[in-house]
Amino acid sequence: MPSLTLSRPHFRGLQRHTAVYFLLALSALTNTAAAQRTNVRDTGFRDQTIVDDTLNRRGRIELGANLAGALSFGSSTPEGGDSVSQSNLYVTGSLFGGYMILDNLELRLNVGMQFLGRTVGDDSITAPSFVGAVQALYQRDLILGLGIYAGVGGGGFYGSRTQEVTGGLEQRFTSFGGLAQVLLGLMVMPGPRLVLRGGLRADFLIGSESADEAAGIAGSESSFFTTQVLFDVSFGVRFGG
Repeated sequence: MPSLTLSRPHFRGLQRHTAVYFLLALSALTNTAAAQRTNVRDTGFRDQTIVDDTLNRRGRIELGANLAGALSFGSSTPEGGDSVSQSNLYVTGSLFGGYMILDNLELRLNVGMQFLGRTVGDDSITAPSFVGAVQALYQRDLILGLGIYAGVGGGGFYGSRTQEVTGGLEQRFTSFGGLAQVLLGLMVMPGPRLVLRGGLRADFLIGSESADEAAGIAGSESSFFTTQVLFDVSFGVRFGG
């Protein structure tokens, strides 16, 4: 029976070819396994809860405080006389509660105090009164927590004051009437609840003032119409909805 005899050089060549074939097969298996495997890398992702922090959404309630005021100075010079200085002060402070009846539309109630002061020369008059108004505000988000608002309001006022008259007597004056308002300004929403507003407000007051009878002085009644343009600021907190 013939025998197969390999010389040393042929045997070494066969070993080299076998090693090459083995490495190629191992590489193919490795690539196939890699193609069948999904690698997940750690990207630092964490589950997050999405919170709607839109403040101008239907159903939300707002509670806050409001301050508005205006101050004017002037003077008048009667014919043949000296100049007389004049100043007028108008301030209102109130608390309010509001409810978003629609997205971007809030209906709120303001209740507070109104203070009117007038000085002419050495004479001064102060007239505090209670004031209440219902306001409708349209509010629109812009960017980065900034927005605008515009609105109208209507209500009334009632107050009384005493004034010194001739002979050192004091006479009581009572005033009451209606109030209309127009509002326009900017709003800032620095967080999920806080609302800051600043702008202008025009108040239109129409009413009457009556003076009680005093000793030797008859009573009187007069009507008036007053327009005031005020700087208006407020802050509020919203929740619910």
